[in-house]
Amino acid sequence: MLPLSHDEVVHGKGSLLARIPGDSWRQFATLRALYAFMWAHPGKKLLFMGQEFAQGREWNFDAELDWPQLALPAHRGVQSLVRDCNHAYRAQRALHERDCEEDGFRWIEVGDRDRSVFAWLRL
Repeated sequence: MLPLSHDEVVHGKGSLLARIPGDSWRQFATLRALYAFMWAHPGKKLLFMGQEFAQGREWNFDAELDWPQLALPAHRGVQSLVRDCNHAYRAQRALHERDCEEDGFRWIEVGDRDRSVFAWLRL
């Protein structure tokens, strides 16, 4: 099997924002909820180029990020959420000290389909 080219590995996936269904308001709301969920859930956090402010297009290594999008309130809101999540992550030891250990996490609610609720403790 031949190794994948750079284009096959990176391109064609689209941005997270573009992959979320619905109108623009729902896309940004869902992305913020996803990020908050990700920061609260165990495991290391990873965002790729431009995801910290919800860049609309897929990252392109031949171009710089779309920093002018930060002039738009929805993009600035995502950036603010990521900033605030980072501050909380650093300030709350339970979010980072034992995030890869089984006893650092406990499920509280996993079966509430009717209300779409998950709940857990970080220890």
